[in-house]
Amino acid sequence: MELPSAEDMESRYEVLSSSVRGALDDELGSLEWEVEPRVRPSGACADVPAHLGGVVAQVTSRAPSPVIDDETWTRVVAVVAAAVGDSGFEDIGVVADQAGSRQHLFADGDAQIVIYANSALAVDVSSGCVLREDDRAATERYGVPDPAYWNLLYPDSTVVPAERVS
Repeated sequence: MELPSAEDMESRYEVLSSSVRGALDDELGSLEWEVEPRVRPSGACADVPAHLGGVVAQVTSRAPSPVIDDETWTRVVAVVAAAVGDSGFEDIGVVADQAGSRQHLFADGDAQIVIYANSALAVDVSSGCVLREDDRAATERYGVPDPAYWNLLYPDSTVVPAERVS
């Protein structure tokens, strides 16, 4: 399969997210981060056949923060840009800039990092479409992610697991 591994991306993004949090802590003082890594279905996989089980690996980090003024927000964006610059993420720019709600986007292909500030300061690192290792292995072996489940969903399917092809 051409799509990266969800497990590899989740691990990579946990490290990248940790680096960003550390840089922000150095700049703003130690923040109390809540970190939520997850693998979830997403519209980012719209071009991937549904039976392949495409997902997005995502690490969201949130820290309660005081109101972030213009000067502090400029520093936050610069710190994140420096922290992710060597990782291939480019500074795409402002997504939202309203009183009490700011967002800034960095991207590397389909992967993205969004930083935002409203009632919390948050860093959201997410991949483009990836495959879980179980789905990848089953698809490579059988042509479908889980042959038994596939047969329940599509009893008239002409896709036949590789082991049954004569």
